[in-house]
Amino acid sequence: MTFLEKKSFYSFLVLYIVSSSLFIILSGYWYYSGQKNALSNVQYHTLEHSADVISRNIIYAHMQGVKFELPLLEDELSIALIDTKNRLKYGTLIDKNASSKIDYYRYKNYNILVSDAPQEHLNIKYVVVQSNVLYSQLDTLKINVLLIIFLSILVMVILAFVLSKLFMRPINQKIKQIEDFISDTAHELNTPITALKMSVSSALNGEPCDKKTLKNISIST
Repeated sequence: MTFLEKKSFYSFLVLYIVSSSLFIILSGYWYYSGQKNALSNVQYHTLEHSADVISRNIIYAHMQGVKFELPLLEDELSIALIDTKNRLKYGTLIDKNASSKIDYYRYKNYNILVSDAPQEHLNIKYVVVQSNVLYSQLDTLKINVLLIIFLSILVMVILAFVLSKLFMRPINQKIKQIEDFISDTAHELNTPITALKMSVSSALNGEPCDKKTLKNISIST
């Protein structure tokens, strides 16, 4: 390819790759943000539901005078019960200051929900539900999105290269036709020009300009 052909080819290729890569990256970011919000909402409602179920069982056991039994919950959930004196009565606290935060918040890699729904029945003041599932899910989601973005860009680059070649093929063919035409024309002109040059050279050297020489000049012209 000529310099102008290469410049046109690489300009098209770079523009296509940059614009497409930007679109792919933005699409991946929007997808990740949407999935992150969806997973966060699911995690919040899961913890809230678990805290409500435990609180309901605590109130029921207190009102009916029966033994309180912790309901079956998802394995990845960690439960802690805090009594009215802010002492840990059951389970393990990820955040030792959880009793002072009646809220849903994140601590290290855990999402924690502190609920006061038991209303001090059975001397239980707070139910604390903890889970690190969201962190694992987001970590997996991030890896998957980055992998998809990388593969998409790789496929796009290959496609861009093929499209650029297809785009440049007609131009290359036309330029080759022009070059072949110029080459053929130059070759066809070379013979009569050489004959003219020889005839003129002979005349300039004082050689007799006979009818044959004039005929050659006429034919060459």
